[in-house]
Amino acid sequence: GEFRTTPFTAYIRGSSHVASDAAGNFVVVWDESAYDDPNPAADTDGLRIMARRFNASGGGVGVPFQVNTFSTGDQYTPKVAFDGAGNFVVVWAYYDDFAAILAGQKYSSSGAPVGGQFQVNTDTSCCVGYNGFENPGIFDDIDIAGDAAGNFVVAWKGPSPGGDYDIVARIFDGSGSVTGAFVVNSATTYRAAYPAVASDHQGNFIIAWALGYPGIRVYARRYTSTGTPIGGEFQVSSDSDDVATDRPSIAADAAGRFVIVWRERAGGFDTDTVMGREFDSTGAPVGSPFRIDEPAAEGYSDNYIMRAPEVGASAAGEFVVVWGQYGAYRYGDYSSRDPGVVGRTLGQRAAPCSPTPLADCRETT
Repeated sequence: GEFRTTPFTAYIRGSSHVASDAAGNFVVVWDESAYDDPNPAADTDGLRIMARRFNASGGGVGVPFQVNTFSTGDQYTPKVAFDGAGNFVVVWAYYDDFAAILAGQKYSSSGAPVGGQFQVNTDTSCCVGYNGFENPGIFDDIDIAGDAAGNFVVAWKGPSPGGDYDIVARIFDGSGSVTGAFVVNSATTYRAAYPAVASDHQGNFIIAWALGYPGIRVYARRYTSTGTPIGGEFQVSSDSDDVATDRPSIAADAAGRFVIVWRERAGGFDTDTVMGREFDSTGAPVGSPFRIDEPAAEGYSDNYIMRAPEVGASAAGEFVVVWGQYGAYRYGDYSSRDPGVVGRTLGQRAAPCSPTPLADCRETT
């Protein structure tokens, strides 16, 4: 069943994120407003970044702790990722006067800070992250992933020389060396947003993002652990000006096979679906995009509103997808519409078994 990750109920919380290590231990991070915290060392000036460690059974390891050391104004949109040794890094955004800062803090496998808070982005002129306290789960322009060798890659939406937005990334290796910031998207005509990044467990990273207008599409590109591109960017989602696709999420299994999921909006943008597409370890697509959520039952409207699909993978190649859903309603009865969090487990082939069974698919819902 569900369990509480925080000990207090009076604070207001916005964005949250979770990551696990190879042994199943995990860390939850979130932003919260804690203006009445009696701890004199606490950040009570707006939002702060908090974290808590858990063991593989879901038991809390220690108490929640504050991540950020800079405490002026709001700190928000935290993300967390592990490396192969159980060390983890938390990244988040804040504004220092008019500078948009993307910050990070590394921790050892025991939860002890490694060094101090550091800055990730070099161009601070605009648009890093968003305040999840005001709009939780809607704007999400930071992501991070780690690999077994101790490398971490951070991707974010940053300012473009053309006056719009690009997806920018930076890689930190296990020794503390860092690459220069590099732009991921090659097409800069339109605004890029919603970066997602994952390790393919073969020493490479995959970065996905949304770009375009009027038909917003999801693209992706693969990189080595040093930031060298592996081929060019490739389109993941459908190619239609009548469909907008955004909010990608990526997960890979131990063999390097990966799946990208996203939200797709069509029909005047009043009907959302959750879509996915599978790729082999070379980055080649395995089949076409497929629908993950299920159509509404007979007698119900089909205008779902979906929020932020997320995908995770086991080493053996099973994928789990979860998303927020403001559900369908019975025709003529809007009170029957229920919001909720929905999930689906997909088997060793990412596509669901229904409605057309696949030879080697397995799923539970």
